[in-house]
Amino acid sequence: MSFPIHDPNLRHRLEIRAKPYFARLADGMHIGYRKGKSASRWVVRRYDGATYTMTTLRDVEPDDDIEADGKRFLSFQQVVAKIMSDDAKIPVRCSFCGKGSKEVAKLIAGPSVFICDGCVALCQLYLDHPHQKGKLALDDNLKPILKNGKPVFKPLSDAEKKMQERYDFDAPRSPTA
Repeated sequence: MSFPIHDPNLRHRLEIRAKPYFARLADGMHIGYRKGKSASRWVVRRYDGATYTMTTLRDVEPDDDIEADGKRFLSFQQVVAKIMSDDAKIPVRCSFCGKGSKEVAKLIAGPSVFICDGCVALCQLYLDHPHQKGKLALDDNLKPILKNGKPVFKPLSDAEKKMQERYDFDAPRSPTA
């Protein structure tokens, strides 16, 4: 189970306990938050194929009461960046397109998810064109297809329309038999 350790306000609501609260970073890799009475700590849990090992990050503290400075007091995102830079074996991928951290310019960490700069740009296209219906047309490299400098949107297939209706809570529902 993943816990809301990405936000200091949410971490304040967690109960004090010896066992850390964990959020999944990648397969076999978790970031943990151990909430103590007097001090809290960031921990890392790794799976080596047989067992889990847990390591407390020394000389750093969570940004619970003091703003993150990137040195001594680290936010969740700064802990993720530190772990990723310290351990090049972590297979971190964009949760949307599947590209690895080495294939993209930026990879943004969220609570148990990651999104690359390319997917953020695609999301921005949808937000910038709310009147467009359908799906964004992409080339083989997942880049948007442009016509006269504007993104091209394709109509949804019947199966895609059904899937959209299933998850669109504002759409009118057709009666079911």
